[in-house]
Amino acid sequence: MNHDLAPFNSLKPYDALLRFAPFEFDRLGALRVLMTYPMIQWVNHNFSRTRDGATELYFVRYCRGIIEESGAELSAEEVESFDRELTHFELSAYDRLNWWQEYVVCFEEARSHKQYTIEYAAWANHPGMEKYLLWQTMGHKHVHFLFASHQRYEIVKRKLDRLNSGKTTKHLERRQMEDLTEEQLNKRYIELLRLFNFLTQQQESSSDIPTSEAPGHAEPRSSVVF
Repeated sequence: MNHDLAPFNSLKPYDALLRFAPFEFDRLGALRVLMTYPMIQWVNHNFSRTRDGATELYFVRYCRGIIEESGAELSAEEVESFDRELTHFELSAYDRLNWWQEYVVCFEEARSHKQYTIEYAAWANHPGMEKYLLWQTMGHKHVHFLFASHQRYEIVKRKLDRLNSGKTTKHLERRQMEDLTEEQLNKRYIELLRLFNFLTQQQESSSDIPTSEAPGHAEPRSSVVF
């Protein structure tokens, strides 16, 4: 199934996280900031509030490009951590765009080729867990990281099966960015900008979060103008 995305340059300037406007002097530093708490929550909130699946997909591709370029500058632990998050963002984008086939393919490929785990206590027995169990020790179960999204996968798979059987699926589609009025969207952008500025100010004042004083990390500006 082929889908067209709007040209990169047509995206509006308030998409600061995609353009890395506050971080253009250090793309790897920007990636490290945006892929860790608390900024990653803002990234997720941004896409959720604006319903902007297209930008979310661009964001994933852009970040993966940075990871590929950075090579040995990133530790194996960082690469895994970022890849986990970006896989979830990619799935979210396909879901948000109602691209169900792409979602299912992405999920199943990641399940087969990315053996990242979530650790549970040995007595844990959540519905569906056994299908995602990779190995078990005396005290823990090591479960595939996509177990966290398995319920959403089942829902999307049912939507795709219904579509492929020729049944109507319009009522199953998620609402899109264009369904928001200009006033609603602008209000959400303002809320997101305020949250972004609040979080970056927290980062600048916190010794626990990397800033420009920590080698290899970028210090975000305290404000973004659009």
